[in-house]
Amino acid sequence: MSRIYEQIEKDVEKMISQYDGDKNGEVTLKEAIDFFKRMGSQYPEKSAMELFRMYDLDHDGKISPDEIQEEIFKRYQNRVRENQIKQYFQDDIEAFLLRYDKNRDNKIDMKELEQCFESIGSEDPKRNAMHIFSEIDINRDGFLTVEEIKNYCRKVFRSKPHFQ
Repeated sequence: MSRIYEQIEKDVEKMISQYDGDKNGEVTLKEAIDFFKRMGSQYPEKSAMELFRMYDLDHDGKISPDEIQEEIFKRYQNRVRENQIKQYFQDDIEAFLLRYDKNRDNKIDMKELEQCFESIGSEDPKRNAMHIFSEIDINRDGFLTVEEIKNYCRKVFRSKPHFQ
């Protein structure tokens, strides 16, 4: 098991011990409410309900260390997956430039993008290229730069809930 998972396990055990009033290894809704009251929460019931919504995975009215760890691991894995996807896009951008930047100026002009669409069998390469330029060529200089493509990808990532 990696150090990250070991640390998560320790943190979860510590957290459970703080919530778990009767020290049976599980947290009930009442114990969570009591904990939030002791902590001075303005909304202990709502806080406890949110905690249970997130972590009571089997909906049995108790939160176990396994449920918390499972949810934390899932979130961690999603974050790792997101980073892998972002790296894939970064690698893909560089490969795209290497393939279609015919004059090697580290930019794609309209003609190069049209040729890209022609090479993949697009029915209307000119229209497709114009659409891409309207979306990505922010400074309207007639070139797509690596930075403009990266910024566009970031914008797309931020607009997708599963990448936040």
